[in-house]
Amino acid sequence: MAGYIFAMGEVQSVFDCIRKGIYSTYMSPKWNSTKYATFSDYMAMKPGDNVYFFAKRMVYGIGEIADFAENTTVINNFPSLLSNTIDADQTLLPSTLISKGNKVRQWIIRFIPSPYFYEKGIDMDALLQSDPDAFRSLRVFSRKSFIKFDDRENQAFRAALFRINTNAGSNGKPKIIESNPGTGLEQITNKLTNYKESFASRRTTVAPLLASRRLSNGSSKVEMLVEAGLLEQLTRSNPSAEKIFGHWDYLSHQVAASPLKPIQYMDFIDVFGYKWIPDIPDRVISQYLIVEIKSGTSSGLKNGGDVNQVMKYVDWVCDNYANGDYSQIKAFLVAHDFEKNSSQDSPQSIIRNYTISHRPARTEQWNDLTLVTYNVEKDGSLTFQKA
Repeated sequence: MAGYIFAMGEVQSVFDCIRKGIYSTYMSPKWNSTKYATFSDYMAMKPGDNVYFFAKRMVYGIGEIADFAENTTVINNFPSLLSNTIDADQTLLPSTLISKGNKVRQWIIRFIPSPYFYEKGIDMDALLQSDPDAFRSLRVFSRKSFIKFDDRENQAFRAALFRINTNAGSNGKPKIIESNPGTGLEQITNKLTNYKESFASRRTTVAPLLASRRLSNGSSKVEMLVEAGLLEQLTRSNPSAEKIFGHWDYLSHQVAASPLKPIQYMDFIDVFGYKWIPDIPDRVISQYLIVEIKSGTSSGLKNGGDVNQVMKYVDWVCDNYANGDYSQIKAFLVAHDFEKNSSQDSPQSIIRNYTISHRPARTEQWNDLTLVTYNVEKDGSLTFQKA
């Protein structure tokens, strides 16, 4: 399973959040690039994803995300996703938790212990040293409220917290943070009842935003909303999206694809994922997903154009995830439309020759890059089609 680590200012804030089982990050009321990115992160959340908290150099855990209701993992604190004004009579969180300075809490998730939230945390340096090769996302966790990480990294989090809490308490038992996640859920349920609403009416979805940022030709003003829409559809196993992109067991966005260096100079993959080999008990990765998205017209496969960016990510994932085996990678370039003949101009630019196996070694060829167009309908629904 995947995991999330949420940053907080004080340890007491972490403990208070754990006891209620409700989390919502503070955001600017106005939509900007940071808010769009955070919204996309919420769209990839699934029940069962693990939860950790970070405060004062210490990491605490372990919990897991739980649905509010069927197919409802994230809900809006305000009646509308587009709300920028605070009306305490319509919010789901207590009035004292709605705003902080010039920021508001707009989206809410709930979580439960998995199996426990330990009172004893682990120092960030000790965590990183516990399994250095496992940590990728944590090393680029900077100036963000939270970040998502993959199964291997999540297992390293779990293992480190289990180890440090073994025989950590008196009588050989670790100290547990007593939590009652039903309390926070009950408070929200009561408010919905008072408002004569349901969890379904507050479900967070991309469509209203896409409709409001739609251009007359069906493209999106905001590229990251196309990311969010694709993440939402694939996370919820939308049949139309999966027909084109396939089914993926892990999905994330803005995943680092550079050697370690200052974060502002790093490259990030728009949408990244992987799938397990089916029908075996062990979780073994069979393929990796790379999606590069352009909100307008793309140069497609033309030399020196967008294809170069996609292939840079393909090479990075092959070297750093797939152990040199290009056959494990499926890549997509998504745009509203493509320049004329852009799918034919430079097919050589996407070809990779590689060697696999031993005794005898085999030379194979990879060109698994698909061009896909998207369109935003007037109601905000997002459709994809192979170019």
